[in-house]
Amino acid sequence: MSNLKKLAKDLGLKTADSLPPRSPSARRAGPEKPAPDHKAARERWPSDMRLAFAVVAPAAYCIVATDGPVSLTLHNPDGSVARRFGHNRGVWPAEVAKTSNFKDTVTHNYDKFPLAFYGTQVRIWAPTIAMRDAAADDALAVLGAQAEAEGGLAELRRRALDLGPAIDFALLTRGLRERAASLGIKTWVDAELEAWLEDLVRRANEVRAKNGGTFKQTVERLAWKSIEQRG
Repeated sequence: MSNLKKLAKDLGLKTADSLPPRSPSARRAGPEKPAPDHKAARERWPSDMRLAFAVVAPAAYCIVATDGPVSLTLHNPDGSVARRFGHNRGVWPAEVAKTSNFKDTVTHNYDKFPLAFYGTQVRIWAPTIAMRDAAADDALAVLGAQAEAEGGLAELRRRALDLGPAIDFALLTRGLRERAASLGIKTWVDAELEAWLEDLVRRANEVRAKNGGTFKQTVERLAWKSIEQRG
């Protein structure tokens, strides 16, 4: 087994030679969108939760991809075929993007293709920009290994990687977070980050009611204590 296929196996990623035949309906169905309305969620936060988010200043990386494999045929003006992309197998383009905004600005910036969705499929938060960057670099290495193991197109626009004919984003997310944890980086997905912030605000208000102090300082102290304890 090659090192690349071993890496994919360790992460639970699917490679082309291990996939069962899929029905036509399965080929049409993309992964479940992680798709929350991040802007609406952020605007529902109470003011102290928005302030806590600003104080902690977590940063995230996203895996930007289509909903599933795509194929494209370009024709010359006379109707003859000029070039084909993923005509038989399908190409699943993906790349890594970075953000510090809970609103999904990444999809807004990337989803420009009129024939298929291309936006955030996975979003993983870390406590700091430096930790996020380290986790994102590791994620890029994993995606590169997956693309090479699949043997897809070597070059796509925007330096996107071809993930192959099928991939489980939920499994990928779990594998990437486990790798981040092995590097000593705490991570959250969106729902976990929101719940953590809510609890942080509650505890900060309890501490201030008992001991005084500013909200900002209390949030900072409790946040880092929580991150160091739970790692």
